[in-house]
Amino acid sequence: MGRTRYLGPISLISPIGSMVEQNRDRSIEAIGARLGVRAERGKRFADLTSLRVGGAIDWVLSPQNEAQAAALVQELEEKGIAWRPLGSGSNVLADDGEHHYVIVSLKALKADPVFAGNRVSVSAGYSLPRLCIDAARQGLAGIEGLNGIPGTVGGALWMNAGAFGQEIGTVVESVRVARGGRLQGDPRTGQPRPPRHEDDVFGAQGARSHATGGVRRGGLIFLGGPPLLFLTCSLFLTCSLNYKL
Repeated sequence: MGRTRYLGPISLISPIGSMVEQNRDRSIEAIGARLGVRAERGKRFADLTSLRVGGAIDWVLSPQNEAQAAALVQELEEKGIAWRPLGSGSNVLADDGEHHYVIVSLKALKADPVFAGNRVSVSAGYSLPRLCIDAARQGLAGIEGLNGIPGTVGGALWMNAGAFGQEIGTVVESVRVARGGRLQGDPRTGQPRPPRHEDDVFGAQGARSHATGGVRRGGLIFLGGPPLLFLTCSLFLTCSLNYKL
């Protein structure tokens, strides 16, 4: 018998598969143009994450406001185009292979927080360390222990960021999200609503896999699963008599 020699994997590109990919790309370009959302190709996770690792991404779409983000998610869902949200890319470990889906970048959703008494409304793309400083300058406490955690408010919500005995989930009063192509908030006011159990917004740290399809180990988020897009949250803080920056 002749000896079998392994030559490595053979890649066969189906003409039908190629047509499907081309149609998807045309749809993404059309969606971006229609909504006025910047659509980029040729990006790598290594360019978008703090760990500087990760392979090529098919598309990166960058909405500039909540309305664009919600409309974009709806269009992608209706077309059956896979997508994943990404904030500042802190503590995200992405595979070095190719990522055949759309990244919805939330970096532009970082409007200044609005303080009203003990409450603050803040967008998902706003820097968490900066928010901690802003709150301290207002004489408010409750999240100062999170100041050393890099990333955005949306990322902190996703993983229920915590440090020094504090967790962001304990001060969140309401959230507004885009999920399944819909903006989910209070139907009467359109404002953020209190999180419900089925949202699984604040799972125990280290155990979100049943809701997201992803896995988190050692504080790192492994991309995967059905996405949930945080847009805005309202935090209820406490007055601090000890300091005010």
